[in-house]
Amino acid sequence: MTIYLVGIALALILAPFAYRGGNKGRIIYLVITLGFLALVSGFRGLGIGSDTMGYFNVFERTKVFSNLFDAISHSEITAPVYIWENWTIAKIGGDYRAVLLLNSLLISFLVGRFAYKTTDNVVLAVLCYVGLASFFQSMNGMRQYMAVCLMANAYLSLVDSDFKSKCGWLLLLAAIGVHNTAFIMVLPLALALHCRRASSYKKSLKMIIVVGVAAVILFQPLLSFFIGIFPYYDLYAGGESTYSIFESNAGGRIVLLYLALGAVTAFGYLKLDAAKRWDDLEIGAKLFPLAIMTVVLGVAFSSSFLFNRLIWFFSVGFIGFIPYCVNKAEGGEKVLVLMFVIAFLGIWCVLQLIENKSGVVPYVLGVANLMQGGVR
Repeated sequence: MTIYLVGIALALILAPFAYRGGNKGRIIYLVITLGFLALVSGFRGLGIGSDTMGYFNVFERTKVFSNLFDAISHSEITAPVYIWENWTIAKIGGDYRAVLLLNSLLISFLVGRFAYKTTDNVVLAVLCYVGLASFFQSMNGMRQYMAVCLMANAYLSLVDSDFKSKCGWLLLLAAIGVHNTAFIMVLPLALALHCRRASSYKKSLKMIIVVGVAAVILFQPLLSFFIGIFPYYDLYAGGESTYSIFESNAGGRIVLLYLALGAVTAFGYLKLDAAKRWDDLEIGAKLFPLAIMTVVLGVAFSSSFLFNRLIWFFSVGFIGFIPYCVNKAEGGEKVLVLMFVIAFLGIWCVLQLIENKSGVVPYVLGVANLMQGGVR
């Protein structure tokens, strides 16, 4: 656990440099703090992260094929971009250590890019990345979190360009090619498109909240109707499947996190000017669709393992959205909001480490041969 506390301490110690150094200072701050986290993630043992060993096996199965198309067609996962990456690294002589390090660096770069583009308060953004357990999730489900970070940056590029950004569409396709659950980002993108066309951004958000709550209430009867037509999908509704929508091993305490994020979202909503349109907003305000979907779906399906994993695609937005909301507070109000945010980030982070939710404790360095050292 010590290595993670060192990362948090580093983020706090360098905070004055980020706040006083302008744009250059913020970039250097992100490079140092997120670079450190990337190295922690990239040089971990195979036993760190619940899914890490599984993806080591994916690499081992992929590298035996001399042809990329054979590797993709025989893969047990539908992820052509991810298989291409693994196959390419294997063919140039790399092992799984190279995959871990490259993916860790990519995730940190994408998180840094997202933070830099959404807020000036990059210190709080980095603390949100660790405090919300997103960093630990990235070591647990690394492939999915690569897709999460790719899609988060795709969202920024698309919503800020009226969906005309070629870079945004490429990032979107790359995310789907890494993990096909990235398709779920169609929902907040559609909401963002609706908000762009509305005469009042605040009123459009109110409509989204009402429709979202109604959809959650009607979800089970609609699902039952769907399963009646397509019986195969009953495995997602029953309690026996790992991917069950309604019953799983995710517990339910995570609802407290979603409620805390809901409080932050409500505060940000109250600070919105009702007369403003989409084009008049700063980029942080355009993260409301992600925040609302996180809170509504998170509270409704807090006990579902499947939904909690899918919500990663939305909750990543809070890395930039929480600093945006804090910046909207004024005077003594700002102190109270910041104290609330720091308190729940700290408590949630400590709980994740103590209970080892993502399989990242105790940390073991994996610089030796992967089959001999670095495996706990």
